[in-house]
Amino acid sequence: MKKTVIIASLLATILFSACDQRDTIDVYETSSTPDLSNPIVQKLTNVTWYKNIGIENTTVWTTTKFKEKASSPFESMLYMMAWMGMELRRDGSSTLLFQPPLGEKSYIFCQGKWKVSTTEKNSIVVDTKTPVGYINMKLKVKDLQAKDNVSILTALIDVGDRVLMIDFYNNTSIYGDNPQKEFPGIGKSTSQDWFSTMPVSHNPLSLANYVNTSWETISYKTENKDEAEDDAQLSVRSLFVEDLLTKTPAFFYGLKLSLGKDNKAFIQVPKLMKDALMKNWNDLYEDNYPIVNATWRINGSKIIVETDEMPHLGMGEVLFNLITDKSQAVFVPSKTPEKGIYLWRHFYYILELVKNTSKGAWFRVTSEQETHYVFMLKTPMPDTSKFVGIKDAVRQLN
Repeated sequence: MKKTVIIASLLATILFSACDQRDTIDVYETSSTPDLSNPIVQKLTNVTWYKNIGIENTTVWTTTKFKEKASSPFESMLYMMAWMGMELRRDGSSTLLFQPPLGEKSYIFCQGKWKVSTTEKNSIVVDTKTPVGYINMKLKVKDLQAKDNVSILTALIDVGDRVLMIDFYNNTSIYGDNPQKEFPGIGKSTSQDWFSTMPVSHNPLSLANYVNTSWETISYKTENKDEAEDDAQLSVRSLFVEDLLTKTPAFFYGLKLSLGKDNKAFIQVPKLMKDALMKNWNDLYEDNYPIVNATWRINGSKIIVETDEMPHLGMGEVLFNLITDKSQAVFVPSKTPEKGIYLWRHFYYILELVKNTSKGAWFRVTSEQETHYVFMLKTPMPDTSKFVGIKDAVRQLN
């Protein structure tokens, strides 16, 4: 269940305090407007700050006393390899921008609140969601200068179990002469303001417009990139991800959703299936990967898809052998009982139409684990007669 930022930030503070006994600063007044009397702090606000993605960040201090959480030892990878920007707005809200090095092109916009530190000069504190949890982060300005019409912010970033020295820039030119090639939509549709241009439609949906149709994310297959009408359509934009490493959303793998007759739906996620199955069965090939059987219905302005066949898998399990919480999963054994697959006990998607285009549509997609804004190509309904659901497929494997 999604928790409010204020509750989560208090939990994060307790966790970090247990690991690090140094003083921490909390954002108690989450609805207050920050004190902007400090001219240095003023210059940090209403600007999108970008940083290079990679290991150029200098780790000043770290600890080996990680939180009691499977993904904790790998959180530093997110700050060093995936964190690419931030916005501090003058109403006290904040956004940290991440592009995960795992999976398909995607941007994660992590929401939070910030205020000015009352105990340390030229410092602010941010309580915020991250792709793997929540943090209480302190940013101390070490230097702020302008060079060739680009502002450069050098800051110490204290996230509780590590301190980093990071350079931020107010311009996407740090990503080269053609940043759009590596980071589609960067600077154009990677600001929090972009979401205000994508309002969800609340008009009732017509069943006739969706029955016997299929919808593919751009990342579902390589050739879909050629069908994109603009750079913004190339990437998934996520406003919420519960835990990227232990509960990786299927949309990050590339997904095809087919809405058939009689409320039958079929979800194809071959890259996820490969990760879920190849550990035990290496004789499977993409053309015979099983699918996720589901049901679908329209409820007013929403398409609701439900299933008990969605694989319960995180990238952290595949890459780092993390032991993850399976309390919401069911184990489906194969003919060899110790081999099988974990599936979500109950999983749902809610799709809400944002706008139609000539080739597909933008949707807001929500589950308990995620909220995405994603463009999906409209494609013909596939032949489902030979589809095999993952439950039935696994039970036939040795």
